[in-house]
Amino acid sequence: MRFLIVFVLAGIGALALSSQSLAQQSSPAFEVASIRRNTSGSVRVSSDLSPAGRVTLTNVSVRELIRDAFWARDDQIVGGPPGVLHERFDIVANAGANASAEQVRQMMRALLAERFRLITHTEKRELPAYELVLARSDGRLGPRLRPRPDCAGRPPDTAPPRDGRPPCGGVLASPGRVMARGMLLAEIGFGVDRMVMDRTGLSGYFDVELEYTPEQLPRAGAELPKDLPPIPRDGPSIFTALQEQLGLKLQPSTAVVDVLVIDSVASPRPN
Repeated sequence: MRFLIVFVLAGIGALALSSQSLAQQSSPAFEVASIRRNTSGSVRVSSDLSPAGRVTLTNVSVRELIRDAFWARDDQIVGGPPGVLHERFDIVANAGANASAEQVRQMMRALLAERFRLITHTEKRELPAYELVLARSDGRLGPRLRPRPDCAGRPPDTAPPRDGRPPCGGVLASPGRVMARGMLLAEIGFGVDRMVMDRTGLSGYFDVELEYTPEQLPRAGAELPKDLPPIPRDGPSIFTALQEQLGLKLQPSTAVVDVLVIDSVASPRPN
């Protein structure tokens, strides 16, 4: 299961925590964690959460750790010293068997507070956004957006993918691809740089299979994780793919959302 959302798309943009210092919260913590600076200069970033609860993060920046621990988008994180936020580390930690992705995020927040001395608060700010609406006047959906009523009462997100497909309530995503099973449309990220607000009026759970060419492709020769499928390079844009494949479209808008303000953060204390 992926925890760090470096290659996986973030959700619709709900910030995971209310305003307060991380150090003041009672949250689960890793049983043990090793943090080592990564000076390889590699562009590859990888992450893994094993069924036994071993979390392995390689070449992750402090900013990426904060972003994914709080389940936020990049534009929802403001402040903080750039020098520290761009430092990269390898982290190996034990979350305990059967830990869910949300539990691991909580543990990562505790680790950031203890070892990186992270203190944050949230504020409301108006940011550019998109409204997700039906593309067709008759309300007909695209061929790759299908209702999935049997995923109501879905199992926790610890269920592993089967046959290359996610379980109910799960998403498998990589640059240019999104595959979701039994999810509300408001829970799915669509690879755009703004918050997406569901205005389709569609209720219930859906399966989604979306394929498009990202606006920004990895540079030539960039080292990518071997388990990622090939990135579509001659496909439609995300906006065209949404209309043709899902019967949806994105309309520019604005929204008042929570942003995470970094009050202080520092290089981690030694192991």
